[in-house]
Amino acid sequence: MLQGVLLTIAFFFYAGLMYKQKISSVLALLAMALTFGAICAIPVSGKTGMVQIIASGSIMLADAMVAVVFGAWLGEIMNETGITRDIIRRAAELGGDKPVILAILMASTVSILFTSLYGLGSVIMVGTLVLPILSAAGINPLAAGVIFIFSRSVGSCMNMVNWQLFMNISKVPVEPIRLFSAFAMAVCFLGVLSFIFIELRKPRTTWSAPNLTGNLSGISVKKVPALALLTPLIPFPFVILLKWPIVPALLLGCIYGVLTTNPRDSLRVLSKTVHDGLKAGAPAIVLMIAIGIVLKVVANPAVSSSLAIIMKPIAPTGAMSFFLFFVLLAPLALYRGPLNPFGLGSGVLALLIATQGVPAAALVAGFITCQAIQNTADPTNTHLVWTSDFLGLETNDITRKVVPYIWAVAAGSIAVATFMYF
Repeated sequence: MLQGVLLTIAFFFYAGLMYKQKISSVLALLAMALTFGAICAIPVSGKTGMVQIIASGSIMLADAMVAVVFGAWLGEIMNETGITRDIIRRAAELGGDKPVILAILMASTVSILFTSLYGLGSVIMVGTLVLPILSAAGINPLAAGVIFIFSRSVGSCMNMVNWQLFMNISKVPVEPIRLFSAFAMAVCFLGVLSFIFIELRKPRTTWSAPNLTGNLSGISVKKVPALALLTPLIPFPFVILLKWPIVPALLLGCIYGVLTTNPRDSLRVLSKTVHDGLKAGAPAIVLMIAIGIVLKVVANPAVSSSLAIIMKPIAPTGAMSFFLFFVLLAPLALYRGPLNPFGLGSGVLALLIATQGVPAAALVAGFITCQAIQNTADPTNTHLVWTSDFLGLETNDITRKVVPYIWAVAAGSIAVATFMYF
């Protein structure tokens, strides 16, 4: 019991350091893993020692790391070949100067793009195009920022890189993850639509982005072939219908994007973008190395048995407790909290699965929902920091504005998960 209490104190200590941004997530997770090992007296060497835990944990999420690389590569190809710009331009032309219609089209476009795009570079690329378009229609900066960030989260629900991470952590196969992600994406998109219809009824103002023209004519890009516009969607039928693994499907999307835009220059584009993709995916890969080490430490019997004593009283054991647990605690995904799957939450997910109180697929669904809150409202996210800075806002302005909407989305998604698994 004492070890369980000490582990819990250590857990929240490092969560607090991340919350106050005193230490990076990677260093906090590594320090937490070492602290857990010290509390539970795990030996330094041996088959179950800390040296072996670090070695095996660092490659535990190798599949997810490779998926990050190929997902980021596909995103860089779409940026380099002009596919991303042309998709946004066509959506802007359809919307014209009608703010609600334009906002819906931009939200739909960003959602589709981020089923494949990955990394801060892609956020900057898309944001510098989409945000001025929204402002040109008189949408105020705060609403424009929320629409952009919210829509990115919609697409992330169906991003295969995220699927691979949850598969690695939970050992749940891709099919239930894909199925729930599709429902979560639909509920999240309804949240974006609700925001647009509620917030855009308010008085409109104009705004000009720094160093940008702030109007639709500012987007001057070459058209790509119509078939190339399908690039972000190419991997899905191969994973969903043909049951391909995720990485080959992403690689096929990369090849398709190059061949349908500039086949004569395909080798140069592939060579350039693979390096850019590695750079874009590097922060996520380093974080996954730390997450893998934490998962290995938590899986050690000395640690897991001690934490189980603390976790068991609060772990969901049925439909109602599952629903209340995730709906009420979902905001703990913010500020790198204990329900953030890209951090401390990965260890919590593993522990909850170990209690066997509810199906593992249901717990994954709960954490997919928490990830949507984290993606949309966590002010420590680099994409939210960049968006706020670009719009001249405080980071917490977007958080405060979007939390009521994304929390409602979380409740809806958890209701769907409850119906599916109980």
